[in-house]
Amino acid sequence: MPSSRKPFLHSINHFRGVAILFVLLVHYSPLASWSGELPYHERVIKSLIGNGTIFFAWITGYLFEHVYVGRFEYLSFMKKKLEVILLPFLCMSLIPGLIILLGHPDWVGYSVAQGLPLWQELLEFFWYGRAFYPYWYIPMILVFYAISPWVVRMMRSSRLPLYTALLFVPALLLHRPINNQGVLQALLYFLPVFLFGATCSVHQKRILPLLKRFTLPLFLVALGLALFQAAFYEQPGTQHKVWNEWGGLDISMIQKCILCLAVWGLLDHAEDKEFPLLVTLAKYSFGIYFLHPYVIYGLTAGISLWIPERQGLFWAMGSVVVISSLSLLLSMLLKRLCGKQSRRILGA
Repeated sequence: MPSSRKPFLHSINHFRGVAILFVLLVHYSPLASWSGELPYHERVIKSLIGNGTIFFAWITGYLFEHVYVGRFEYLSFMKKKLEVILLPFLCMSLIPGLIILLGHPDWVGYSVAQGLPLWQELLEFFWYGRAFYPYWYIPMILVFYAISPWVVRMMRSSRLPLYTALLFVPALLLHRPINNQGVLQALLYFLPVFLFGATCSVHQKRILPLLKRFTLPLFLVALGLALFQAAFYEQPGTQHKVWNEWGGLDISMIQKCILCLAVWGLLDHAEDKEFPLLVTLAKYSFGIYFLHPYVIYGLTAGISLWIPERQGLFWAMGSVVVISSLSLLLSMLLKRLCGKQSRRILGA
């Protein structure tokens, strides 16, 4: 039986703004290079900002339970998601797709597989979200929504925390796919994070009082894990591997899930307040997501002519500020120009 709408939560809306910032934090490349033999403190920073997609997945799971589970209708739900996610994905992939078909894949950093028939190249282009590197997330989240009736049953079950814990076990061993080119591996990796967000939504009345006491300790635990990863792991931040190879535990996933709780607890402390910057980022988050690759490649083409060497932490973080600002402004402008159709074109 459909339930009444749940209340609007400022803390969760603010979290959406934080989530898109964490996504942008790792997309400074190719605008700036920040890799190789880094000083220890920079490795710690890289560990803390890496794998920011966990934030995006956690808030997706939280909102899915908060908004849809109580009144879930599959056909209307999928119709809406295809309109506001698939259509923008196709629209934003159109220009790179045309550039590749015209024989200039290097303009958008695309590598064409040799010997593939055109239909297969196009199929893989969309299935793997190859128009731009960040677009890999869209096919994965659409598969998640496609299996949402099964997910809803888990979310409605009293065993949701158990299901979540059990699914974390293979995910921690699986890691994210190489170059994020593996829809099913990515889905298996992020599924427990979606359910973790949903679990937090279902049990927020129990969890939030605990977070009021343990927000700072959780931040310290996350910092400790970042210090550990920077010291003992070859590559700090996001961990990628082939699904059937051994790579140890994905410590980045553990750290980011702890940070999700810490950030949620911190934002809940200010539930009665509204932070305009985070509200604006949340409102335009999908527009920023779809447009920021265009901003990155546009800036790269221009800056490379004047500043060929752009390496280090300063350039990486400075690039994030510029990319975020320009992507937000472009999203606001296009939303105004596109009017009511803006959600179908750019997701905002």
